[in-house]
Amino acid sequence: MVVLVGPRAVGKTSLARLLALLADTPLHELTLTASSDTSDLLGGFEQMDVVRQVRALSHAALALGQRVCTSLLCVADDGGQLGTTSLEAVAALHASSAACRSNGGSQSLAESLRAVEGLLGTVEVAIGALTPSANAQHLSADVGPLRHWAATLNEVGEGAAGRFEW
Repeated sequence: MVVLVGPRAVGKTSLARLLALLADTPLHELTLTASSDTSDLLGGFEQMDVVRQVRALSHAALALGQRVCTSLLCVADDGGQLGTTSLEAVAALHASSAACRSNGGSQSLAESLRAVEGLLGTVEVAIGALTPSANAQHLSADVGPLRHWAATLNEVGEGAAGRFEW
């Protein structure tokens, strides 16, 4: 985040827009006035919402599963056919993804985390079905942070009451 400060009409906004255009980066502008509160700009502490974080973890795991599934379906053997191992891995991913999706708000936090961890386990097995490639290594590297996130949420668990996050 960058805050440009200076007198009126000296080109602060034009400079920021030009730099964003040259860098081919989206620019998010927030106009501040004398009545703006710093908490409007910086945010603040709020009570930790573990359910929201588990939902975000679930979406990230589902997206990774989709990417692995796409990679599996794009890999053909020498005869131009999909291998049995790839098709079985795709079927397992589909089943784990469906279980993770159906695990909605009616389930406990622990059950939701178990469903996500099950999907991550299936993703790891499916990555093993990919032929060794840069894509397989890249996908495999994406599993670790999600596993760490799940472990962190598992530790926090239902006892997040009274915890705050930025």
